[in-house]
Amino acid sequence: MDEYKCISCFENIYLNSEKNLFFFDICKHKICAECLENHLNKHNKQHCPLCKVTISKKNVVPFDIEERIYANQKNIRSKLIEIFNKKRHNFENTPLYNNYLEKVEDIVYTLTNEYDEKKRKIIEAYIKKYEKENSKLIEENNTLMYENEKKKIHEIVKEEGNLYEIIKHRPIINKSNNETYVHSLIKENPKLFDEIKVTNISESQPQPLNPAFKNDTDIPKRKFFNEEELKKSDYAGGYDTSIVFKRCDTEFNSTIYFNI
Repeated sequence: MDEYKCISCFENIYLNSEKNLFFFDICKHKICAECLENHLNKHNKQHCPLCKVTISKKNVVPFDIEERIYANQKNIRSKLIEIFNKKRHNFENTPLYNNYLEKVEDIVYTLTNEYDEKKRKIIEAYIKKYEKENSKLIEENNTLMYENEKKKIHEIVKEEGNLYEIIKHRPIINKSNNETYVHSLIKENPKLFDEIKVTNISESQPQPLNPAFKNDTDIPKRKFFNEEELKKSDYAGGYDTSIVFKRCDTEFNSTIYFNI
């Protein structure tokens, strides 16, 4: 927990929520608000109390402890998931599996919040020992999770094709057939598709229509080239302008006919 200590008074700000912590963006050294004020008022030439690098008030940045704790916890959890990756099928019963999950959460909490270095080193030694003793099982479970994820992603891409990408990115009035659309999962996981060639839906082929849009991003965006087109679209209220104005014209002419 030294990362939350003030370089001047050596107080651990993590344990004192009433104090604010700052850091110098040049050297990354941290200092509490009280020591910072005293230091800046005491010295004409401003510098870091620890490394003596020249600084200015612009180099002083608030240190968000909660954000750093969250980032540390996220980083710790992502690393532990690769090591403590047992699933329900690795245990005789559910209570044993639940106890295992609770133990992993205790490890995450300790590494995130424990400021006693001796306790942290004990936990880190346990993790290294566990990883060494269960290396084969860890590798097998990681391979199994990878294959399951790969299978699910391929099933989604096979079912959807590139239909939603066409709907999302292609304007209604754009008639070009030279554009290529790729499913977002293929872009996010290119390595999962190195072995299998994914066939995209051609725009010239008949495509099934989704009965309902999932969200606003799936609705195609229209482009208007002049103010008159925009006004017509507004009057049509989302319907095809040619149909709406043709009907209006028909009703208007019929009204004149009956009046005559």
